[in-house]
Amino acid sequence: MVQVHNLLPFLIASLIIAIVISLFQLIIGKDKKPKVIKVEYSLPEGMTPAIAGTLIDESADVVDVIATVFDLEARGYVKLIPMKRSKYFAGDNKETDILIKVSNKDLKGLSEYEAQIMNFILEQYSLKEQVFFKDFGEKFASEINDLRRKIEDEATKKGYFEAPPYSVRNFFTTFYIMLLIVGDIIVYKFGGISIPFNPYNPLSHMLNMSIVVLFAFVPLVLTYPLYSKLKKSVALRTQKGVEAFGRILGLREFIKRVEKERIKRMAEKDPNIFKKVLPYAIILGLTKEWAEKMEKEYVEFPDWFGVLNEAEREIIIDILNTLAGRRRIAFMTPNMISPVSGIWDTLDKRR
Repeated sequence: MVQVHNLLPFLIASLIIAIVISLFQLIIGKDKKPKVIKVEYSLPEGMTPAIAGTLIDESADVVDVIATVFDLEARGYVKLIPMKRSKYFAGDNKETDILIKVSNKDLKGLSEYEAQIMNFILEQYSLKEQVFFKDFGEKFASEINDLRRKIEDEATKKGYFEAPPYSVRNFFTTFYIMLLIVGDIIVYKFGGISIPFNPYNPLSHMLNMSIVVLFAFVPLVLTYPLYSKLKKSVALRTQKGVEAFGRILGLREFIKRVEKERIKRMAEKDPNIFKKVLPYAIILGLTKEWAEKMEKEYVEFPDWFGVLNEAEREIIIDILNTLAGRRRIAFMTPNMISPVSGIWDTLDKRR
């Protein structure tokens, strides 16, 4: 019978695997984070909401796609129209939703992933299908993975990452899996584990083999938490990416801290301020805060937002915040947050 002491080689293998993946992560380098965050609205040129969202957690997510739709609306490529629609069947209780329609078919100025979103909407309408906000993600599901890669590729091309985050994650995962497999093979072959076979009791052989198979999962169980932690801390952002990430965090602080008097002055200079910041508020999970601070000020709300009643706005905002909440955001506590400065001066420099 396989004895408990046969577990020892697998424990040793676990320790070796933990040391190797730690060294591997050390060689690749640890991800950098901004030390000081300035509370200001100032984004690097070409910093779209999807790229900003990718910089936050080094992963393009569904909320980044949704935020891109709202950004395209602010830039005049799509029109968002609130309307009542039947939830399941014609005649049942109707719910408020937002219809997404194309208003500009000239896609030359768009990035590859933005053009893909626009082409998807155009394709749906060519098939006599309408695209609504609440089921956009479900309809777009088949293209989400490809779209996420394109967003991460675009962020890498702009110099924010050393390599596309998905490629680094896949490489690190493949390396870890290979370590587990090789470790188990070495332990089985050279670890001194023998599986007794009793010709008069074949079940004993099967039982012993089952125990060894269970032992083989020990390295996975013991090292997976470490692997998961190291994978998230692998160096991905370039220095440019770190600086851009700091500005995104600065925007987050701006949305959370800005006073209504300052918003009022900003809105007087540019009534479209709500539209410009909204997509970034979406990826930051601060849609509600931004909408509440802009309420009752001299602000021009988008048509779709202005005609919704308070309850309907809450529903849309809750959906957006829920989507943002699903991302792996770990906002740090900065060493120092400097006061608001130069917010309005940088607004017109966006893109």
